[in-house]
Amino acid sequence: MSFQSIASIALAVIALLAAGQPASAQQPVNEPESWQTLASRLEAGASVEIRLKDGSRIRGTVVTSDAEALQVKPHTRLPEPIRAIPFGDVDSIERWKEGMMPGTKTLVGVGIGAGVMFLGVVMALAAGTY
Repeated sequence: MSFQSIASIALAVIALLAAGQPASAQQPVNEPESWQTLASRLEAGASVEIRLKDGSRIRGTVVTSDAEALQVKPHTRLPEPIRAIPFGDVDSIERWKEGMMPGTKTLVGVGIGAGVMFLGVVMALAAGTY
């Protein structure tokens, strides 16, 4: 390799590294304000899962939101009162779709299987070929 090709490769690498650096620092994002904006777009009655900065998780129904907190009725086995969750404590907010629990799905499958077996036995008895 000639000196000229090595110099051009070195210049290209330096240009790429320099281009990767931002010309000015990005503006910091105000997280609580961002969560407040997102929560204001959620309709009352929306099912959400909220992860808090302490690692805990709350699934519930949005009741309302104001400038400081999101009001959520938690989905729990035992009824709980509505909780006000300050936006400063929020790590993430996601829509949550309620569905059947795995045990319910299993029981539905077993019920369908038993029904099919029962129908087969009834048909065999009705045809007289048992």
